[in-house]
Amino acid sequence: PCVLPLIPLFIAHLAGTADAGTQQQMRRRVLLNAAAYVVGFSTVFILVGVAFGAAGALVSTAGAVASNRFALVRLGGVVMILLGLHQIGLYSL
Repeated sequence: PCVLPLIPLFIAHLAGTADAGTQQQMRRRVLLNAAAYVVGFSTVFILVGVAFGAAGALVSTAGAVASNRFALVRLGGVVMILLGLHQIGLYSL
């Protein structure tokens, strides 16, 4: 669901680049733009995933975090619930 708002923007971006030239040139330009879009987003999400994975592995080996894991999981759950309630408009931060 969070990707659906990006679809019109993506299509408009691709279609907007194919405004001049022959049919084959337009298709090539759209294909190159689509490939660059996919590679760019993939790279960003892979790098963010690797960074968070490394940070999680580093933090999970720390003694303070390991000994308080149960409380930290509960605290994270409470934060998620509060953010969800804010998202649906029950209160404002």
